[in-house]
Amino acid sequence: MQRYKIHPAKWVHKLPDNVSYAEGAMLEPLSVAMHGIRTAELTLGRGVVVCGAGPIGLIALAAARASGAHPVVVTDLEPRRLEFAKEFVPSCTTYQVDPSLDAQGNAARIRNLFGEEEYYAPETVLECTGVESSVCTAAYTARRGGSVVVIGVGKAIMNNLPFMHMSLTES
Repeated sequence: MQRYKIHPAKWVHKLPDNVSYAEGAMLEPLSVAMHGIRTAELTLGRGVVVCGAGPIGLIALAAARASGAHPVVVTDLEPRRLEFAKEFVPSCTTYQVDPSLDAQGNAARIRNLFGEEEYYAPETVLECTGVESSVCTAAYTARRGGSVVVIGVGKAIMNNLPFMHMSLTES
């Protein structure tokens, strides 16, 4: 960590006096989550899955719920993160990823939380982990014609796909 960082002025935004540094620090993850929600055109009554209950996933979860998304499911490997997510957004449903299942197996269980017919499968999946297995699960979770928005990008290349390039070009 360092105390000071030099950036071009165009990258810096002055915080209003009524915004603390802690609140200001949350603006970047919030803006990333909001961009993903807008890209997915997530609106009132549309089901969504948020993959990952880390900082960006939690903000995406709250923002998705605030946008009117319903039902909302959040997934993670860690039970503590899921417990916190449930306290943070009580109306959400949690799913603990089963590491003994492959991406299709976990996706099938997640989809069943929405109902058994294809029509009820989630229209939108917000992938916030950047973990390759979670990205694959997200792809199998969205219904036909749905959208997967990869918000968290972990590796530059996943499954021989240039994910970092795709993220930067928003392709």
